[in-house]
Amino acid sequence: MNYRQAMKSPDREAWKDEIKNEYDRFQKYKVFKVVPRSKVPKGTKILSTTWAMKKKSNGKLRGRLNVRGFEQLEGQHYMAENISSPVTNPVTIRIAWTLLCANPDWIVEALDVEGAFLQGKFRNGEVMYADVPDGMEQFYGSRKDVVLQLLVPIYGTKQAANCFYETFVEKAVRNSDMYQRSKAEPCLYFAWIDGRLVIFVSWIDDFMILGHPEDVARVKRDISSAFVSQDEGSLMEYVGVKCDFKRGADGIGTMKVTQPVLVQKLKDAVGESSRKYKTPAMAGLELVRGDDSEAIVDPKQIFQYRSLTAVNMYVMQWSRPEIYNATRGQSRMMQKPQPAHMNALKRLCHYV
Repeated sequence: MNYRQAMKSPDREAWKDEIKNEYDRFQKYKVFKVVPRSKVPKGTKILSTTWAMKKKSNGKLRGRLNVRGFEQLEGQHYMAENISSPVTNPVTIRIAWTLLCANPDWIVEALDVEGAFLQGKFRNGEVMYADVPDGMEQFYGSRKDVVLQLLVPIYGTKQAANCFYETFVEKAVRNSDMYQRSKAEPCLYFAWIDGRLVIFVSWIDDFMILGHPEDVARVKRDISSAFVSQDEGSLMEYVGVKCDFKRGADGIGTMKVTQPVLVQKLKDAVGESSRKYKTPAMAGLELVRGDDSEAIVDPKQIFQYRSLTAVNMYVMQWSRPEIYNATRGQSRMMQKPQPAHMNALKRLCHYV
């Protein structure tokens, strides 16, 4: 949700506290420099900002301020060759979980780099200014009078992920004699400690560490010595997925993954159904593109179709593989969905 939605929600006061927490992070990492508008060179592009506010699957509120990166000017605010950063392949995560389940003495824990992008650094001397964000005028002053100069590449800037990734690799791998980065997976790191394998996977600023308890503890210490981090303990959530790991008496482990927040989002969007569906789609159903005259024209309905299909695609990828075929059919109709496609989508959401 955005700032206005948060201020109208029942959690309004809690969101205000989270805004204050974000301001404290900015102060801690020296993110902004307050500059009078009169001191900014004429013709300078002032970037706007927006809030991304989300309640995680564990109930925790997280508000993150983002610069609208699409307003940045190439060559002035960023260099085209410095805006990409790798992300872990989901297959890599599943392989890591498989190793966890197969090794009786392994554990899995999580580490969150606090304000990760705030710990990155500009690499090309970029100078950028942004308007005072919603909810922060009480800290910085009126946006009519001042602007904020960015001292680090915060969330939303095109180069933010790249700057943090390069900073992490430099500190954790290039300056280390112990840790190595996989040649096949740029976000998978490993080490051999006393003959034991320990691995850790990075998903932007979230780290999943797997191995013998002593080795996991050492990796966490090493990362925390290079970056301000929050020890999350046993892995409970990763990439928006709720994780429930258990190990049986025979030493074999199981990892159960669910996505209750997204499933609830689908339920809220389509409402309750009096019917209980046993399959994702009607038997024999084949969605086809019809005549353009029959297409949905209401922008809100088109947006709903596309957003719910996107949610189902993410749910399909992690916790509900049985909806793959139905979701694939829905995704092919996103450009010009028709009433029949919407009805099939709602049935799928009720099933999930």
